[in-house]
Formats: sequence, structure tokens, C-alpha cells
Amino acid sequence: MPSRILREGILTSERIAALSWPAEVFYRRLMSVVDDYGRYFAKPMALRAACYPMQLDRVKDSEIEKWLDEAQSSRLIKMYEIDGQIFLELLDFRQQVRAKKSKFPDPVNGSDHQMHASAKHTQAIVVADDSPVLESLPLVDGSTFEVREKFVKELEPIYPDVDVIATIREMKGWLIGNKERRKKATGVRRFIVNWLKNEQDKHGRA
Repeated sequence: MPSRILREGILTSERIAALSWPAEVFYRRLMSVVDDYGRYFAKPMALRAACYPMQLDRVKDSEIEKWLDEAQSSRLIKMYEIDGQIFLELLDFRQQVRAKKSKFPDPVNGSDHQMHASAKHTQAIVVADDSPVLESLPLVDGSTFEVREKFVKELEPIYPDVDVIATIREMKGWLIGNKERRKKATGVRRFIVNWLKNEQDKHGRA
């Protein structure tokens, strides 16, 4: 396992402070398994085995997906695809590079991906972030989450009985009227998916 330099700045980083406790532990463990370029496989099963070799029975792949989502939303990691395989790269890694070449492909030649944990009956949703913004949701810190066209199109087949964008606008009205219930950037996608799932279930019962 490579040696790593842990700088004191990690204790005062706002990006790291935005993580949940389990996600921060995951991020710190991730720093121990990436190569000198901060890169590693992004497949949850591979990450679970590498980061938690002594706790495989205590950590689930779905939890790895959730923590990846948090780290990516906090701009701590970047995920990219090369030849159909997903990799990750720690942003601002700034380690002394000893290796002349990374063990993993260069992200410059790949396509960027965001992987988000969703409801239990769905697969991880892969979302490009360059599509048009259709709506925005207010967040607890005063910023907004941009709901992009690609994200909506990924959700529509999963919830065929729900008008996704109209329902997201209902969510916006609810969040405007319930400031104390607004979400963090790391949890807003899960909030959207859970709301849509409840709406889909209502149609099923009807």
C-alpha cells in the first residue's frame, strides 16, 4: 500500500465537513487505496473490498454508492468512463507523485459521470451535467440544486405514471414553504427519488 501525506487542511475543509461521518471515513480510506495519481476503480464492489477488507460483512455496495454520491457532490472526487468501465480520481490530491505513470486511464480521454444512489428497486442513475436546466430547488444553505434535462429523462421511465417535471415543481413549492425541511446538496437527489417513488406508489394503489 502506498504511503500518503495527510495535510492538516483536511480538518478545516468545508467540502469534507459537508460529508456525513460514514462518507468522511470512506473518503479517508479511499485516500489509502488510490494510486499516486489519486485514481482507482469506481465499481462499488471493488471499492468495498479495497477500503473495508476487514469489514466486508458490515458494509454494503449500496452504502458505497451513497458515499460516492456524497464525495462527488462535495467536489472531492471525479468519476469518468473509459471503454465502458467507470473510474474515479480524487480532486486536489496533491501527493508527491513517485510513479511515472498511473495504473489507471487518464480521465482526459474519458467521459465524466455522476453516479447517484436511488430507490432500492432502481439501478444507480448515471447523469451527465451538461444538459439544459429545467428547474431549480432551494437548498438548506441558500444555494439551489439545478434539475437538468438528462436527470429528468433518466427518471421518467422509472416512474411512468408520474409527470416528473410537474412533480419536481411541486417539490419546489413545498421547499419554499418549508425552509426548515430543505435538504443539503448531498441529499437532494435522494429526496427527489423518494418523493417520485411515493407518487408512483399512489398511482399503483389507485
